[in-house]
Amino acid sequence: VDAAPTEFEAEHASEPDVSLDPRLLRGISLHRSLRDLGRVWKTAPSKLREVDHAFLSRRVTQVDGFDVFLSHTWQTSGRLKVWALLLRTGWPCILILWCFFNVMAASLYVAELLPYHTWYYDTSYNFAGWVPHGLWMRAAAILAVLMGLAVAPYRCSSEICFVDVVSINQADPRLTRLGVYGLEGFLSKSKELRVLWSPPLLSRLWCIFELAAFRKANPSGQVVLAPLYVETMIGMVMMGLIVIMITFMLAQILAWGEFGYISTAFSLLPILPLVHYVRRTLREKRRLVAALESFDLHEAGCSTDFDREFIHARISEWYGSPEAFTEYVRGPLFRELAGPLSGIQVPIAYWALIAAIETSSLLEFQMSYYLGGAPWDTLLSQFLASVLASVLWRVVCLTLSLNLCDWCSARSSLTIDLLKSFLVWILTCGILYVSMVLDFICQRGGPLTAALNALAAIFVAFLSLGGWNWLCRGRR
Repeated sequence: VDAAPTEFEAEHASEPDVSLDPRLLRGISLHRSLRDLGRVWKTAPSKLREVDHAFLSRRVTQVDGFDVFLSHTWQTSGRLKVWALLLRTGWPCILILWCFFNVMAASLYVAELLPYHTWYYDTSYNFAGWVPHGLWMRAAAILAVLMGLAVAPYRCSSEICFVDVVSINQADPRLTRLGVYGLEGFLSKSKELRVLWSPPLLSRLWCIFELAAFRKANPSGQVVLAPLYVETMIGMVMMGLIVIMITFMLAQILAWGEFGYISTAFSLLPILPLVHYVRRTLREKRRLVAALESFDLHEAGCSTDFDREFIHARISEWYGSPEAFTEYVRGPLFRELAGPLSGIQVPIAYWALIAAIETSSLLEFQMSYYLGGAPWDTLLSQFLASVLASVLWRVVCLTLSLNLCDWCSARSSLTIDLLKSFLVWILTCGILYVSMVLDFICQRGGPLTAALNALAAIFVAFLSLGGWNWLCRGRR
């Protein structure tokens, strides 16, 4: 819809029309909103230029309803929202490309079409000798991440979203007014309200209005809290793993042989700044819980007094009074949304991404043994103990580290803050070292010992990734 319907042009300015003409329903697929480097998310409606209006008009389509209403605030960086949505939608592409590139790298290794950067002497179960070592499995993982994120916005998607900057016509002030004050109509046509939470969100009155209106306009709809700090944290972990991978490759080239322990220790140094950043990021979770617990409608900001009076009037009409709505947010809504915030809630898909990156690094050693002529029982022991079990123990180690970061995320003085990060780093490296020693011993114990180690790792990883809670719910 590019022009106002004739009857709309006569609307007077004193009383906003809260009804919504179906012809004003405009949506965009989530993947399409992320194209052109996420340009849709980078400019607030108040700062749009003529060229931006033309761009947005080409991205929007007429719809009958929305699968998802995306609630967010323009006070939060558009790049952060683009990254979060890109990771949420792009992880299948990354995993598919990871499988493809790693199979290709392994095949080229077997065909002896890829060069090695070093040779090293190693001993294992039923094997001792010189083996070649390359970097192509690791390179395959890095390439999969980069290409997966690049192609994700171009997947076909049927999920139609409401995104305010495109779903409300921003070029015509009359249509903008009708869209803004008709938000209740947009919400009634949405199956899900997805809240892209960031610290400023609950301080903005229009964002609160969306929460209030959705429950009344669409009682059977689902409210999903999607804190942006989760993708921020996982993005830093993925970047940290890639940096560690590259650091380890450089350390191997410079000091392999008798300095192997030095190269391993050197590669663990990037974990320290990663721990510190993750701890700071997890403070946002505390801020979210505090914002819900201490919510006060009267403290929320708004650009105009007219909008404030309008929103307060509508909320009072729905909930009885602003105070009643405040109690609703602190009570039922808090219990509904804050439950998952009691611990570290990371989607299994993100753990799969982390495990894939680590697996590529460990498969490099598996290929070294294969190319070095190791027998099948050595290869089996290597895979079970030093690939499968090792990846799972590292995932367990990471879950423990993230929980430590969460427990120690409270703000403190700079000295205490740095000390907390250092202690978490020491504990993380210590747990990681113990798991590496265990894998080393089990690998040299043969296939049976390696299999027992792998089973133990599978069980502990299952519990650490939510299996214990699942078992407890099953008993009830």
